Amino acid sequence: FRADQHIIQNTRNRLMTIPRKFQAECIREINDLNGRAILACDPGLGKTLMALVYGKWKVKGPIVVVCPADSKIHWAREAQKHIGRRVEILNGMTPNQELTKGNKIWVINYEILGIPRPGKATWTSQLKKINPELVVCDECHAIKTPTAKRSRAVKLLTQKVPKVLMLSGTPLVSRPMEL
Repeated sequence: FRADQHIIQNTRNRLMTIPRKFQAECIREINDLNGRAILACDPGLGKTLMALVYGKWKVKGPIVVVCPADSKIHWAREAQKHIGRRVEILNGMTPNQELTKGNKIWVINYEILGIPRPGKATWTSQLKKINPELVVCDECHAIKTPTAKRSRAVKLLTQKVPKVLMLSGTPLVSRPMEL
């Protein structure tokens, strides 16, 4: 366990993480913004934890996490550890399964989302069918170029999603227009 988190046991004898005061304040601010926010904290301050705890407190349906490929295992492990939700990691360029609704967390990387085309199934179209209540985009500076395929795929995925969290330790690399 990370030393900067408070750990307690809940009634089912499972360990749960309680956010620190500044993290809880950030989660309240996300709530005040109706779940549509950019978390631009320095690395190591717990953006992952804040997003997961917000999802646990405010979202009853499916959550989709879009992140770099090398972070998918990290997100799955953190979701299991901190909020105990069932997590499924999506792999491969084309969907190999029908996604089921429920209160799962679906973890996918930017490169395999895909832009829906007639006659070709994509993860974006599959994820839209489950009607996610929250989409979390980790390292959101990866989608700063509006014409890039990954940016367009995320835009399609997040349309009509009530809550969207963008996470980045470096949201602004060179110009304010990048926000």
